[in-house]
Order: sequence, then C-alpha cells, then structure tokens
Amino acid sequence: MKNKTIVILGGGYAGLLAAARISRQTEHNIILIDSKAQFVQRIRLHEALTGSQPKVLPYKPLLNKRGIEFIQAEVSELNPNQGCLSYASGEDQDQQLNFDYLIYALGSAIKPVLQGASTHALSLNSPQDSAQGGLRLAEINAREGTVVVLGGGISGIEVATEISDYYPQLNVKLITRGEFASPFSKLAQAHLRESFSRHNITIVEHTEVTELRERHLITSHGHSISFHLCIPCSGFKVPDLARKAGLGVDPSGRIQVDPYLRSLSHANVFAAGDCANVQGISKQPLRMSCAAAMPLGITAGENLLATLQGKPMQPFSMAFMAQCLSLGRQQGLIQFTNGDDSPKENIWTDRKAVMTKEFICRMTYAAVHWELKTGLRLYRWPKLKRSGPHALTSSVPNKVSSEVISD
Repeated sequence: MKNKTIVILGGGYAGLLAAARISRQTEHNIILIDSKAQFVQRIRLHEALTGSQPKVLPYKPLLNKRGIEFIQAEVSELNPNQGCLSYASGEDQDQQLNFDYLIYALGSAIKPVLQGASTHALSLNSPQDSAQGGLRLAEINAREGTVVVLGGGISGIEVATEISDYYPQLNVKLITRGEFASPFSKLAQAHLRESFSRHNITIVEHTEVTELRERHLITSHGHSISFHLCIPCSGFKVPDLARKAGLGVDPSGRIQVDPYLRSLSHANVFAAGDCANVQGISKQPLRMSCAAAMPLGITAGENLLATLQGKPMQPFSMAFMAQCLSLGRQQGLIQFTNGDDSPKENIWTDRKAVMTKEFICRMTYAAVHWELKTGLRLYRWPKLKRSGPHALTSSVPNKVSSEVISD
C-alpha cells in the first residue's frame, strides 16, 4: 500500500498521544502542526502566576525521534473534501499541505464573550499570559490591590486560591453566575467554602458580569466592582477552523464524531480532545479536561492506525474517577466521582490531596514524554463496561452501564 500522509493539528495532550500511538506501528508520513514550539502543561498555568516554571517539551527533537515531522505554523484554511490545508509559518507566504487523514486536536482556549474582556482582562492561555499576570500581581501586591477572578469552576478556584496563598495581602474576589461550587458534593462544597474563608477570598455568587471597563466591571444587577487585575477563568472556546472547513460541528463548534471519533461529515478526519463533541453516559459532552483529552487522543490515534491496517476500530470508552484541585501550594481537594463525572460524597483533603494532585500532574507530563520517547503504550485509564454496541458515543448515544473496568 502506498504510504499515506497523516496530519495532526494540535500538540496538546490529545494530539501528542495520538502521534505517539500512530508512530508505533506505521511507516506512513506523520506531520504534527502547532503554532507553539513546545508542549505546555495547561493544568499548571495557574502555578506560573506565582513564579513556578512548569516543565515544557520542545516538539521538534521529541517528535523527530519518532519519525514525526513537526511544523510550527498557524493553519489558515482547511479543506477536508480535497484533503488539503494551508498554513502560515513565520514570514513565509501560506503553504499548502495535502493529507490522506487528519486528526483534529486543536483544543480550546479561554475566550470570554464579554464586552471589554480583550482590553481589560487577562486570560491564562499560555506561559506568557501567566508570566504577564505574575508581573501584574507583584506590582499590585505592593499596594494591597484587588484581583477579581471570573468563574467558579475548577480553573477559577485554583487561580483564586493560588494567588491568595502566595499574596495574602491582596484582596481576591471570585465572581460566579451560579451557586459557588455547585457541581461538587456537599462535603466538597463545605470544604471549598472553608478553604476560601481561610484564604480570605470573597465569593460573589449568583452574579453575572455584563461588561469589563478600565479598573471595574458591571454586573447584571447594575453594580460596579473595582479591580486592579481581572482574570476570566470561564468561557472556554474551540477554534472556528472546523466550522469554516465545513466539518459537522455542534453549536459550540466542537466536531461531531461517531463512536470511533471519526467526523460524522468526513470519514478522513478524526477529532480528539476539547474540540470533539463526545457524549458520555449522561448524554452530555465530556468535560473539557486533560482527563478526557488523553484517552481521546490515544483512541483517535489507534483507530486511525487500525483503519490503515485494515483492522476493526474500537469505540471510545472512559470512566471518570475524580476531579483534582489545588487550593494553593499547601492544600488541595480530590473529589471522587462516578463514571459519568457526577460527584460522590467522598473527598480527600489536606496533604493527601496535595500529593495526589501533584502525582497526577506529573504523571500526565510523564505519559506524554515517555510514550513519545520510548514508543511504549504507557498510559491507561478506567473504562466503562459496555451493555450496548458502544461504550460511549457522541452523536448517537447508547445505553451503557456505569460499571468500571480496568483497561
């Protein structure tokens, strides 16, 4: 069979693990494209606000070792019907690249749909953003300024506690449109409120922000809240490239896929990570997370490989086990969950939680690094026992049990 060209868009958790699995058993041409020069641990960006420097992985040497070509570029146009794309690299004119198969793993970014956000707020999407935020925090700490964090999810909680832990003189406020920590169990909610109280973080609940202005914001109640730094931690958006390319997407722009993570509209395209609409047993899209991105990337890569080898593909399956939060450097929370990500009344706190969270962060980095370095299948995850034809689907949900089995 003539060698095929496989292009992977995105070098995050999903894209790199897809590349690792494909490169194990194929002589085909594999190309990974990312606008950055190195893999960034997004789950540690909040730590970089206070001076930490999370490890990075330069793409080129690591991928070249596996026979994967790396192109640092921004994809400007994608045509899945013709099997080609255009990309801009540096000052060069747009170049065209043909492909036989594509794995779309461009992830997501914090892009709040909020008037004034692009001018008067700092979203944490890169180490550069975190470094800029760190400089601003050090500056306003000298005058005991106010930091406002928008969003009461995991990211908002981690950012608020990280800042307050390192800069106890700052006045930190977290604003959420709903009830604070409502997705968590009652035990976890109580612990989070206690932690915020210890950190002297003000929780502003049931409040929607409608506009950001210079040094203050406006709420839906017409109130004004002043700040020296505003950090939005909600409003994750996927790139619009898939929609513009004519791929079948949901209203949020996530690619609609079959149980094998193939695009429903284009069989030569697989999708993985935050940009794939994969529904769990709750019939809701999987939570945008590292926990989901890694199994999605592996499954997409192995199913593409199976396609090339004429072997049967395997439907995607995973069971969530826990949600892990850091609450500053000395505290943490592990919220154990059912397979569908719903919370159990079972949590770990204090040092046990801190050590578990740190272990998981290190493990995700190590899995990406060592799978690419050694070619071994190192990463495993819990799966759901199937009671129907597919364990998990995206656009065609099937009945499944919540019994967890090991990989």
